[in-house]
Amino acid sequence: MSATVSFPVPTPQGPKTVTVSYARVGRGEPLLLLHGIGHHRQAWDPVVDVLATERDVIAVDLPGFGASPRSRRGCRTTCPRRPPCSGPSARRWNSTVRMWRATRSAA
Repeated sequence: MSATVSFPVPTPQGPKTVTVSYARVGRGEPLLLLHGIGHHRQAWDPVVDVLATERDVIAVDLPGFGASPRSRRGCRTTCPRRPPCSGPSARRWNSTVRMWRATRSAA
């Protein structure tokens, strides 16, 4: 069964309402299914019934995809294309990359 839910999202301009469409089937521990960019929740249709035999399956259409409307102006839904150039965010990014490289080389 398809439904929608709306909730506030904080933005620099104040809270904005985001609405998403979802389908929910089954019983048990919840399992949230998110589709890839450029797709919709029906991408999960081949496995939803199998998963729903043991789980409460919730397949969501992300904002602007499938039956979910686009986010309102001011609600950022994209990731930055490149890491920040300076400041605390850049230091966290660089630290994360160093940890990832160290982990990969140790394996």
